[in-house]
Amino acid sequence: AGGGEITVTDVQSYAGYALHVGTVKKGSVSVGDKVTCRVDYARRRKIAPNHSMTHVLNYALNKVLKGSVDQKGSLVDDAKLRFDFTAKGALSTKQLQEVEDMCRAQIAEKRAVDAQVIPLKEAMSINGLRAVFGESYPDPVRVLSIGNSIGDMVKDPESDAWGSASLELCGGTHVSNTEEAEAFTLIQEEAVAKGVRRITAFTGDLAKGTLKRGAELEARFAQVEKLPASELDGVTTELRKEVDRSDVSCVLKASLRERLDGLVKKYMDEKKAQASKIINQEIEEAKKAVQAAVEEGGKSHAIVQAKVGTDGKMLKSVVQALGKEAPGAALMVVSEEGGKGVAQAVVPKELHDRIKANEWLKAALDAVCLPLPRSSPWARRHFFFFF
Repeated sequence: AGGGEITVTDVQSYAGYALHVGTVKKGSVSVGDKVTCRVDYARRRKIAPNHSMTHVLNYALNKVLKGSVDQKGSLVDDAKLRFDFTAKGALSTKQLQEVEDMCRAQIAEKRAVDAQVIPLKEAMSINGLRAVFGESYPDPVRVLSIGNSIGDMVKDPESDAWGSASLELCGGTHVSNTEEAEAFTLIQEEAVAKGVRRITAFTGDLAKGTLKRGAELEARFAQVEKLPASELDGVTTELRKEVDRSDVSCVLKASLRERLDGLVKKYMDEKKAQASKIINQEIEEAKKAVQAAVEEGGKSHAIVQAKVGTDGKMLKSVVQALGKEAPGAALMVVSEEGGKGVAQAVVPKELHDRIKANEWLKAALDAVCLPLPRSSPWARRHFFFFF
């Protein structure tokens, strides 16, 4: 009478009545009004494949985890499917890959989905049937099989063949064939409680979208993997950001992160190789300068400039090599790059009565940069040059 419209968000059975829960979206509704129920079939068409693939996912998890899975909850809507289950820990990338592959295979196999209402006792006698622990089921009950005929199961309930497909008690909406799901992608696997894991997945257009973006990311990786190691600096950082914010399969994401680690290692190995080459070159040049000052010039000290940028570790390697070359000499090595520099000094014990390394270094640096704290004991300093 009031021209009211209610959007129903849930339906529950109470005391033999079907209780519809929803929100008045238009007009008004009063007790005694006659109403017409209409199903949103467009939305249902998106929910059905998510529901059916939740059954397939349950089956796949039990196969991969060797029957140690118990359902702890699920949510199915028009955007995704979510499944909570018991597990001792996080699934490995290999296990997730097996689960995803198995679900996709059942879509590709175009398995028929059979649903029949049969006596509860007959249903519970079928080999391989899965029921939620603690759930109360009506009698008769609706049985849903993905890939096998329920009529054949009733005739031969103890056959081992029924373990080859998902078989559950379920009264929900489903597809008639797994091919209607079109595609399947695991999006996330996470912990929700002690001993309980949660998997979120997409089907249909959303899954196909993640597959498309995944292919684009893989193509990007293929290009980057062809780059010389010296050109990877910064590229891997951007790639990692792309992977982290992408909504591709969590299996693919894990694989891409492993490939990223390989790229980072490739770059670091190249960087170390180049650093070693530079150090060796600088050591040879520095040795000549020390030899000229100490051996040929008769001096007890030498000041050497090395071209190792501001890398303190590389500078230390040069100083240590020179210390072995001239163990009785006081040595100072400096290096500069882009207006910044680093210096290190070493003085053998026999020369400590004349000068100590930190005093020598401080006196030298006071002439070219901001004064260092007098209390500083270090004989190595990073500094700014002022010319």
